Order: sequence, then structure tokens, then C-alpha cells
Amino acid sequence: MSWLASEWAAGDAPIANVNEYAVLTCMAETAGRDGCASYQSGPTIAARTTLSERTVTRAWKSMEERGLIAKGDQSIVEKNPKIRPDKRPIVWDLLIPYSWFPNIDKINAEREQFGRDPLTPENRPDLDEAPSKKARVDKGVKRPKKGTGTERGVSESPRPGTPDEDHGVTTSPERGDYKSETGCLVVTQISQENQVKESLSPAPQVTGTSETPAEAGTEERETEASPEDKPTPPAAPVAPAQPEEVPALGLELTAEQGRVVQELFTAWMTARMTSGNGRHSRGPVAEQQFRESAAGLVTSERFQQDWLIELAEWMAAEQPTWANLANATTAQSMGAPAQRRVLPTQRTGPVGCPACDPFSPGWHTTEDETGKETTGRCPTVAVPAFA
Repeated sequence: MSWLASEWAAGDAPIANVNEYAVLTCMAETAGRDGCASYQSGPTIAARTTLSERTVTRAWKSMEERGLIAKGDQSIVEKNPKIRPDKRPIVWDLLIPYSWFPNIDKINAEREQFGRDPLTPENRPDLDEAPSKKARVDKGVKRPKKGTGTERGVSESPRPGTPDEDHGVTTSPERGDYKSETGCLVVTQISQENQVKESLSPAPQVTGTSETPAEAGTEERETEASPEDKPTPPAAPVAPAQPEEVPALGLELTAEQGRVVQELFTAWMTARMTSGNGRHSRGPVAEQQFRESAAGLVTSERFQQDWLIELAEWMAAEQPTWANLANATTAQSMGAPAQRRVLPTQRTGPVGCPACDPFSPGWHTTEDETGKETTGRCPTVAVPAFA
């Protein structure tokens, strides 16, 4: 399993629909770091994605025609003794573009160990954008209005029979003024629900005055206190500002960190427009991915703001298909601006540390035998605050 292939399939692959997304991300889980040697059978992918086998086959055919995947080395399954000859799946290669890999030298070194040719811009070119969805056939056509038929039940059709015939429900007489008996619904069928119930107590009699209820109510309203005389209730206390939260990562940002993330996003979008690339092809999904990656870099406090802004502008102009700012931090071999070293005046410890990362002073980056990188703070060099 490779997180590189899974990240490309889930975030940057030009998929056409949700079915291709489900199939490609499932294939990437068993592919290598270079995207090769993924051999899950159609029934297995169908069971994991809750799709039908015919849908999986159609997704394979569509992605193969557009160059997202290609049939790989079939000898991998032929040499596997655990797979029966009549149950051998197809070996697929995910054609991840050469320009997408942040560490192409390590990828080519691993391919050399497996006897594969190195990746080049020629054998792994950039992929075309995903095809646009087909427009609906009835798009722009107005739907017919309801109630234009002639059968009974439509508001404009008359009920068959004589107009004066009572049907035991309700009748609607002609309209009249508010003093006449017309203009209301007359119940023609008497039942227990619509009978008028007599009141248990007689209505109160008004004696000794000729004042009507309306006049009495007017006098009471005049004696009430005006709004200016009533005391103003105290204002509710204002709750303190809560830190902004990034839902997808679960990170809580301070107001200053939220401002920095917004500046990075603005710089990225402005550079995309000025360079002619326009908005990302994945729209709000890519924009949310950029915000999340920028928030992760800001909270790590490993990078300077001005350099991240330059990096976002370079990514917008030179890598229009990218949306993850964290991937661009290691793309100096592709032309990305190199991170500035921390000035000696910003350090509280010694001037330098030989074990520190040259691009991130104050941090140690070590690699074990399996190639896994581990990053930790330097005990002698203070990491400057994010500014």
C-alpha cells in the first residue's frame, strides 16, 4: 500500500464520475509508490465499493481510454502460487504523471530495484482534464403547467352533472360583501363534527354603561406606558471569540493563523487568475483541500509566511492541477522557490546545528532503513515563531 498513489487517486486524478473515483481509489490502495502492480479482481473491487461488476468494468475501460490506467506486468500474478490460474486478475498500472511526484529520485531508485525503467516526462506525461458531464436532454425546456387537462380533479375542469346538484360535501356560493351570507363555504352534510355546540355558561351582560368593547380596549391602550417610559433591558454579554476550526483536519486556528491561511488562499487564487489558469477544475473541493493543507503548514510553525505565499503563487502558475500546498514544499527540483534559512538573530541557541534540515533550520529529519522519514524539533536551535 502506498500513500502516494492513494493521495493522487483521491485528490488529483482527473476522474469523470463517482464510480471512477471509487474504483481508482480502491486500486491505489494495493499499488506501489510509482502506481504500478495493482491487481485486485473485479468482484473484489465491486464488493468493496458496493458497485456492480459491470460498473467496475466500464470504469476500467473509460479510464484506460483516457490514459489514467494501463495494463501492467501480468507475470506478477502468474508467479504468485497463491492465485489459481483460472482466478488470476488483471495487473493494472496507475499512470501518475511525472510532474506530480514530489520525490521522483526516490521513486526511480525503487523502480530500478524492481527492474523497471525510470519515469520520465515522456513515458508519464501530464493527463488531460476530466471530461465535462453531458447536459440533460430536457435542459432549458419548460415543463408543462399542471391543471391543463380536461379530466375531473383538475382545478379548471368542471365536475360532470348539473351545477346545482349537492354532493354532500361543501358548496361555494357567489362572492359577496362581508355583511352578506354569500362568499363563504356552506356545509350541506350535517355531522357531529360540524354541529354548533352550546356554551356551558351564558355570555356576560354589560350593564350600567354604553361603552363598546372596542372603545374600552382603546382606553386601556392609552393608559399603558409608552416604550420610552419602559426601562431598557441590559445588553447580553458578548461571548469571547472562539478559535476558527478546520472541520476536515480537526485543527483549531487562532485569529492570526486564520488570517494567514486566508492570505495564502487569496495569493493562490489571484496567481491562478493572472496566469490564465482560472479556477481549479475540481472547484470547491480543490479549494477546500488547499485551505486544509495551508492550515496544517501554518499550525506546524515550520515555515515563514512570505515563503509560503511565494510557494502558493508558484504552484498556481506552474502546477495548475495541484491543490495540496504541502506537496509543493519539497518541489524545489521542479522549480519551486527554496525556503529561506532562519536568520541567526532569530535563534536563541547556537548559530547552527549540523543535524538540522537545511531547508528547515530547527528541525531534524531522519530516515530509517525502510525509507520512512521522521521529523522532530532540534534541542539546540530554537524554531522561530510563524511570521
